[in-house]
Amino acid sequence: MPVCVQDRLEGQQRVVEKEADALAVITAWKSVYNAGLANAVASHTCNLCERPFTAPEEAAFVQKIDQKVRQLPIAEQAKTAEHRAAVDLLKTLTQARPTWEDCQRVEKEELPAAEQTAVRCVPLSVWILTERIALTPSARTCLRSQFAC
Repeated sequence: MPVCVQDRLEGQQRVVEKEADALAVITAWKSVYNAGLANAVASHTCNLCERPFTAPEEAAFVQKIDQKVRQLPIAEQAKTAEHRAAVDLLKTLTQARPTWEDCQRVEKEELPAAEQTAVRCVPLSVWILTERIALTPSARTCLRSQFAC
């Protein structure tokens, strides 16, 4: 069964929102890590629990957080690319929606109506055709009987 474009659009909108949320989380972590580093260096304490660091603890903490801060741009770049791809697909689906709706309308409304019209017009067309071409009366009657004219 084909997936409705509206369902696909709604699903893609959720993907875009999920990717945007993931980017927001990365930005939040960047802020937390930078605040932690600044606080550790300035006051030699943990910015969350305010516990003082010994010199070796502070060095280990700074090294660990610095490593995480350096990894964030890589994660941010990957998430930005995923978000951009999700937004591009959503845009493509949104642009395709009118065409899909036109196809659905043609399939469900116009084709059945055209088929009804065609079925009614074929006998008349055959009748007109048999009048215009040189046929014997028996051939004309035979042809017309085949198409219920």
